[in-house]
Amino acid sequence: MRRLAICQPLPLLPIDAKCEALAERLVSTGAVPPTEPGNALHIALATLSQVDFIATWNFAHLVGLVAKFRLQLAIQQLGYPPPVLATPKNFWRPCHDIRYRYDATPPVSGNHNTARRGRNDPLLQELWAIKATMNAESGYSIQKLAEQARQFNLEETLTHLHHKK
Repeated sequence: MRRLAICQPLPLLPIDAKCEALAERLVSTGAVPPTEPGNALHIALATLSQVDFIATWNFAHLVGLVAKFRLQLAIQQLGYPPPVLATPKNFWRPCHDIRYRYDATPPVSGNHNTARRGRNDPLLQELWAIKATMNAESGYSIQKLAEQARQFNLEETLTHLHHKK
């Protein structure tokens, strides 16, 4: 509930026909797998809303080297400037410190493989499960996911969660 409350003051970006069409193009060009319509909508919405950055732990479909290149190239070929795709870790380091800007490993010892660390994060596991369920329930349909997103009401969700306590 606390996570939703943090989002409450943020503006909701409109998912319209243009967003759905761009998401469909991202899937049809192979930039996003057909099993990930939520990712396609997310990228399309961020692109059309001119969002500067997308922070995600999704290495398989968004921020892995090949996935990122494929997505950014597809978005550019479709005539849009792509958002920067990055992991949250990219935002943890001071941008003004050149030593960290190009260093791929954190300046501490231990195993810090973000892809592996993410697999053990209960919050990420919960979000991935929700995403997988929503994708399956929609039949992997971008239009159905877009309609669900348009009907989402944060106030109702927060009220419902508050009364469940």
